[in-house]
Amino acid sequence: MCGLFGLVGSGITHQDLTVLQDLAIMSTVRGYEGTGFALGAVHKPQRVHIIKKEKSDPLWFYRTLSKDDAKEMDNPCWDFFLGHCRKPTEGDEHGVQPFDFSEITGTHNGTVEINQEGFHSDSQALYSKINDLGIHATLKTLKDNDSYSLVWWDKKTRTVNFLRNSKRPLWFCLNDTRTVLYYASELGILRAALERRDIKLLANTHYYPQPGVLYQFEPRVLKNKGEMVFRSEVLSSKEEGIVEDV
Repeated sequence: MCGLFGLVGSGITHQDLTVLQDLAIMSTVRGYEGTGFALGAVHKPQRVHIIKKEKSDPLWFYRTLSKDDAKEMDNPCWDFFLGHCRKPTEGDEHGVQPFDFSEITGTHNGTVEINQEGFHSDSQALYSKINDLGIHATLKTLKDNDSYSLVWWDKKTRTVNFLRNSKRPLWFCLNDTRTVLYYASELGILRAALERRDIKLLANTHYYPQPGVLYQFEPRVLKNKGEMVFRSEVLSSKEEGIVEDV
């Protein structure tokens, strides 16, 4: 069990960054043996700034940031912040996420049966395969007992992607201007962090993504007076659930 959390969107503010810190610290209940973030911007899709620390819970991560890293974590000009806190079930101490590859940068909560030779964890091996084969082909290689909740940045399509199966949770919601998306592994954590900072949400937008459905979000593509573009695609017919219309 690990914790996923983060922000995506063209309207990220300093207030949202306090929400991000709260999401991270509250997610300590899901993992405290490594914390990391991927920061990126649409106009420079290949430039992903990775900040991560081994053997560090989220609170210690924030307290021990270098001056330069603290400046980046407090910069609302980034279009996404993908966070992860680790409770390892596979791999060694160097398997702190996110993992950055040539085509994607991502985080994973779950366990998969995969060849880990040359990698620090099953999660890193999984993202290497997604990077090389693509998500469609990779899913076909996974076994029925594998578990995953995935959030990744696709450098080619410039999208943030959400995908889970029925064995791992993930929640997200939108602010009332539809310019920022917030997400976390647990609904209680998400709600508490947003209420603590008095974030106004779009009505009825706590979404529990349908298992087997890929949700793609383009942070800076706007429509309908600033509403965010969101697409979904069914990738696995094995999973059952209800699709919420974003």
